[in-house]
Amino acid sequence: MKVFVSASDALADRSRELIQRMEASGIDSVDEDVSTRPGPEGPLAIQESIRTANAVVCVVDPGAERSPRLQEEWRWAIVESWSAPAKPMISVVVGNAQVPGF
Repeated sequence: MKVFVSASDALADRSRELIQRMEASGIDSVDEDVSTRPGPEGPLAIQESIRTANAVVCVVDPGAERSPRLQEEWRWAIVESWSAPAKPMISVVVGNAQVPGF
């Protein structure tokens, strides 16, 4: 199983810890640097990673909804979940964040 983890830069340490724990349990993750690639390849790499993942984990912290990058990742995840209904989107809420309306 391959999982795409979408998290804000503010939660980089926590998302890396989550990824390490998943990988220790035998769950592969998308390369965490895929979302920070510069230039036009970055968004295309993210979209392809979400498309090929078996699930998407959205780590939501207060203020995450204001991140254009996260909004884009979540939008692609939603589109993907409609075309591949067996692909779950899992929200992990941190602190007093509100779960987005996806």
